[in-house]
Amino acid sequence: MILPARPAHPRDKPKIEVAVQIVERWILARLRHETFFSLAALNARIAELLADLNVRPMRLYRASRAELFARLDQPALRPLPAEPFVYGEWKIKARVNIFCGVPPYVAVGAVLPGAVAVVVRPTAT
Repeated sequence: MILPARPAHPRDKPKIEVAVQIVERWILARLRHETFFSLAALNARIAELLADLNVRPMRLYRASRAELFARLDQPALRPLPAEPFVYGEWKIKARVNIFCGVPPYVAVGAVLPGAVAVVVRPTAT
């Protein structure tokens, strides 16, 4: 189960906020006095600086971000699923209509119309 942090609540995600702040400051400080004439050139320079940042050792961990990723995160990664994710929201206590269906037009079989003990997850397909 994934429990995402609430939007607009930085106290829920302090490590990520600090990491983003470090990356912004470190890269933007080096880009401040440079001029770019295309977005591709800017993106290439940011990629260079990001690669440099990822191999810099961090004092607290005595390892670089790339080393920590290779040691901790990469072994735990799994391949992407073959089927794409289908978004749907769970609707608990959906009421069955007189045609034995739940809006938006999902048949639920032979149950009593007006029953509320139905759990539905409608999707686009």
